[in-house]
Amino acid sequence: MTELPEPPSVTNEGIHQHVQAGQDREELTSADATAVHLSLLVPLQPKGFDTTVIFCPSFRKTAVFYHDIAGHLAPDMPVYSFNWPVPTTDNPPAETLETIAEEFMRDLERCIPHGPYVLGGYCFGAVIAIEMAKRLTAS
Repeated sequence: MTELPEPPSVTNEGIHQHVQAGQDREELTSADATAVHLSLLVPLQPKGFDTTVIFCPSFRKTAVFYHDIAGHLAPDMPVYSFNWPVPTTDNPPAETLETIAEEFMRDLERCIPHGPYVLGGYCFGAVIAIEMAKRLTAS
């Protein structure tokens, strides 16, 4: 297992974004607060019906890192990114590459259960994307 450096001890869950599970990509909004769950997956450009692009963050980064890139992709291509998980008392920090990939996979399967997906990332985010791709290919 690959050990990760100690994550920041931040308890503010405000950087987490809400994504409604199973809702049509065209209608994703945070206004449906009664039906949303807390998610690390952030819609950067949720509209469209082309292959969904999912970016994985580099260590301790947020989805904001990929915001400009999303604007340069085709307008009919849905683009999402994960935020790095914030450790809390209920959610201890991820300690390995495998645990962070597993956490992202759970969110991906809950929010956007059907592919195909294009996975990508910068720096350590690329390593996470490769681990997720291995898991998706194996399943």
